Amino acid sequence: MTLALDPNRAATQLTEWFAGLREQLDRTVFAVGSDEAHRKAAALTSVSRHVASFEAASGEPGPEIREAAWVLAGATRALGLAAPNRAQWLAAAQNVASLDAQVHSLDVSPWIAQDAAAIFRDHFVEALRQAGVARVPTILDATNRRTALGLAVNWGMRYLIAVAASSGPDFDDPAAGEVIAAVK
Repeated sequence: MTLALDPNRAATQLTEWFAGLREQLDRTVFAVGSDEAHRKAAALTSVSRHVASFEAASGEPGPEIREAAWVLAGATRALGLAAPNRAQWLAAAQNVASLDAQVHSLDVSPWIAQDAAAIFRDHFVEALRQAGVARVPTILDATNRRTALGLAVNWGMRYLIAVAASSGPDFDDPAAGEVIAAVK
């Protein structure tokens, strides 16, 4: 079954939703530090904590969606990036739709996950591990860890879209419900 995803609508909705999430977290969780360096450190600490929760929630779409959103918000803040704009969300949504169509056009293969969300999740997790925020060792230096964290944002946006598009509307998790509503 291919994803029911309108990339244009999803991009518009996700831009507004994520900007609101980032603003809320910037005013509260990430604002605990008295200066910019401490606020970035708070965001990076939040990323590490939520990566652990994300990995612990493996296979549970609701908690995974919520934790992935936290990771994206913290990572963009730690990197000093603005919230992704509509063009970035649109590119991510188009990439998800394209990969989903490619995966579903293949015959069943033991080599390829039969789900775009699983493919993006694997890339997201690996980038987080290489960034040094997943509580596993990394051999990358500080510059390359920062690059890996940027790649995690890229993969995480795509994962968030794919998992939300493939999830049903009934979730007990209101945070996950917000993301699903933005995508569908």
